[in-house]
Amino acid sequence: MGMPCPCGASSGSRCRAEGGWQPRWEARSSGRPGREATPGRQGAGFRRRPPRGGRGPHACAAMALPLTALRVLLGSFFALTGAAKLSEQISAPVSEQMKALFVQFAEVFPLKVFGYQPDPMSYQVAVGWLELLAGLLLVLGPPMLQEMSNLILTLLMMGAIFTLVSLKESLNTCVPAIVCLGLLLLLDIC
Repeated sequence: MGMPCPCGASSGSRCRAEGGWQPRWEARSSGRPGREATPGRQGAGFRRRPPRGGRGPHACAAMALPLTALRVLLGSFFALTGAAKLSEQISAPVSEQMKALFVQFAEVFPLKVFGYQPDPMSYQVAVGWLELLAGLLLVLGPPMLQEMSNLILTLLMMGAIFTLVSLKESLNTCVPAIVCLGLLLLLDIC
């Protein structure tokens, strides 16, 4: 029958790397044009459908290692940046710079339109905890929590890009957030 795919695809479905769910078996034709086989007909049977796109059964396994490495690197990056936002002990100059930046970030907070403007320090702490916990879950959590942490980090990066664009920052300043967003979306698609 073959080895099960690491993405969790069951024997009756195809792995996500091969294009999503699809039955692996199809009904055989009865041999006459216009008459398809039905379960009650003689000669009816099932045959294995070849994979689409020329990808073999181990295409998902070939992508598992690079995606795992990307997930670990991204999760570690977000956990470290979250910890840097929470603690002055990691780097005092970076912490002071973060405080100054979050004063500006609070001024263009997306929910300010609805009358809510956060305190810059509590905003920094909230973003720091979200990044730290979501980064750790992206690395160490079970698949369901990894997907949820990916969603949280994706929303945070979208907010970061919105904030930087609202502050009319240069493209060079926006590049790290755009790259992180792209990699998170890549993880979500694969």
